[in-house]
Formats: sequence, structure tokens, C-alpha cells
Amino acid sequence: MTFVPVPKLKAEAARACISRCVPFALYRLPSRGAGEWRFVASLPDAEGRSAVSLDEDGADCFFISRYGADEPYMAGVRADMDARAALRYLKENPEPGFAGACEKAGRRSTNYAAWLSAFNNCLEFVRLGGRKVVLSRMAAAFSCMEPSDIAEALASMNPPGHFTYLCFTPENGLWYGSTPELLLEQPKPDRLNTMALAGTLPASSDEPWDKKNKAEHAVVADFICAALSSFGLEVRRGRTRTLASGAVRHLCTPISATGEAQFGPLLSALNPTPAVAGVPRELAMAVIDAVETHQRRCYAGAVGVRLGGCVHAYVNLRCGFASPALDRSTLREGFLHNIYGGGGIMPDSDSETEWDEVDRKLAPILSILDAARGDGKDIFDVSDLELLDPGDTPSRF
Repeated sequence: MTFVPVPKLKAEAARACISRCVPFALYRLPSRGAGEWRFVASLPDAEGRSAVSLDEDGADCFFISRYGADEPYMAGVRADMDARAALRYLKENPEPGFAGACEKAGRRSTNYAAWLSAFNNCLEFVRLGGRKVVLSRMAAAFSCMEPSDIAEALASMNPPGHFTYLCFTPENGLWYGSTPELLLEQPKPDRLNTMALAGTLPASSDEPWDKKNKAEHAVVADFICAALSSFGLEVRRGRTRTLASGAVRHLCTPISATGEAQFGPLLSALNPTPAVAGVPRELAMAVIDAVETHQRRCYAGAVGVRLGGCVHAYVNLRCGFASPALDRSTLREGFLHNIYGGGGIMPDSDSETEWDEVDRKLAPILSILDAARGDGKDIFDVSDLELLDPGDTPSRF
């Protein structure tokens, strides 16, 4: 596998945009080989919003939505400026930056006791008639690593089939991730592609897929096919295979559909899928809202690009949210990170197995942050952190 690092000009533009709170996105589309890093930036409107459109006549853009997609508009970055243009704009306009993100990262990682209580509530729900609930965790960690270096490291450790990105919008803040899961793409007006990605085992294990994982996967595939069929589309389900993703492997079924349908309503019908919420979806989401001790924000939402008239949307997995922070004990500046991962709870789920599964999903990003800490402190020790005000960034930016 050939790896392409983030070009220096684009990394510099990303740092400059972060320091001035200018909406930007640095991303790499899935590729069979060495994917190109793309950079886009745009200015927020007079109200401080960074909105984009996925309509048929919409312009090229990057977009990112919150879990549940209940916001009044799609936040994102228009392809108004490339890296060189963004740096030129910032040089020619040395005034104070735009308003920063309204939210800050949380300090408290999900502890085992709280998670176990949530797990037992989810287990009761699925045993009383629900089919599946996806329970997530959040890990809080501090690192001095440059965000563009995190994106580069994620791309280097994951297969080229992942969608990898780093972005900032005032609505959602600074996010990064490398997701294996295609939510929906429309390469032609009458053709759609998606996938069912559910069921998880360690990548290092050669054990066969068990009943629990096969059932979890079937729930997702059935939901997606039914949702597409409800729009009058002709749906084709491909052959189920194993897909590697970092420290884990998943069951994956490619699904395609033909026929005329608007992308926006289709995206709303699929997002969130049972792979990140559960079945029945509305009841599962209510359970999640009641038992999880953190806000998912953009974790498990939609992220992607509109490029050349084709929309590529992915489920925002293997991702993190970052806020500027100062470690007062070492006087080191960096970012407080919230890293997210989850797993599907089925009637025969085992708590220890599910906890370990999420550990494996969190491990790649945490290992990147840990390698960059460099001062001997545990990345999870955030007791001495001072969260900086929105718009503030480490002084080296």
C-alpha cells in the first residue's frame, strides 16, 4: 500500500485556518491506491454560519452533520478557496479571527461502572422486544500533536478504502476521523451505492463469524434494503464479505439501487442506520439518549463531500473532536480530544466482550495521541488542563 503524506502547503493552510477559526476541510477519498489529499476553505456568513447544500444544483463542498441530523441546515465547507488561496486571504486580512466553536470537549471519559449500567439497560430493551441498540463510549485525552498530523497518521494506518478527514466549522468545531463505512453515494442520477457494515471481531483473530454477529449484520442490511425500496428503487444486495478496519474486522454487504430519487430524503431515511443506532430506530435512539453519559455530537452522523455533482456520504466513525487546551502542570499547549466508539447490543451480548470490542475501536486514535504526548504523562490525565476559550489556539499556530 502506497502512502501519500499531507502536502506541506495544505498542512500549513489547515493550521492557519484552525488558528483563525476559518471553516476548512482536509480530506482523502477512498481509493484503491494512493489517494490525493484535497483542501477546501470558505468564509462563514454574516451570522457566523457555515452552511452548504446537497441539492442537485449545489456546488462542490465538504459536509458534516450531527448524530440524529436534527440541525436546521447542513454545516460544512464550500470549495471557495484552495490551500494557497486560503493562506493568501489570511495574510491579506490580519484581523482577529472569526468566532470559534460554541462547544468544548468534555473532560470525563466514560467509566466502566456507568457503561455497565447503560449496557444492562440496553440488554433489557433488546430482550423485551427491541432488536438492537448501539451503545457508545467516549474517551477524553490530551495531546500536543498537530491535527493535520493526526489525519495523516490515521490515513497511514488504515486501508485506502477509508474516508479520512480533518475539518473545522463554527457549528461543530474541530473534527477528524477515518471511517470505513459508506452511508450513501450517488455516482449517477439513477444509481445509488451504500453498504451494511455491522458485526465485529478482532482483526488478529481467525475465529469464524458467530450467530450474534451474523444477526447484528442482518438487522442492518434488512433495514437499508427496506429503506431504499420504500422510495420505489430497485435494490440489489451483494455478497457479504469481511472488511478489515484497523484493529477489527467487520461483516460488510455492498448494496446498490437503481431508479430516480432525491439524495437528501434518501440520506435522511438512512441516517442514522442500525449500525450506529439500533432497531426499531426511534426507540433505540430514545434508549441511547437516556443511558449514554456523553453527547455524541458528530460521532455517528454523516460526513462527506459533494464533488463534481456526485455526493459521497460516510458514517462518521473512528473519529475525534478536539478543543484547544493548556496543560498547566507542564505548560504545554495542545488539544483535549474526545474519541468515540460503539458496539451493537443484541439479546445474547456479553458485557466483557462488548467493552473489549470498543477498546479495539478506540485504540488506533489513542495510540497516535499517546505516541505524541512525549512528556511521560498519561494521555488520560486531564486534571490539570485549562480549556481555552473558543477561538483560542496553541501559540505555535
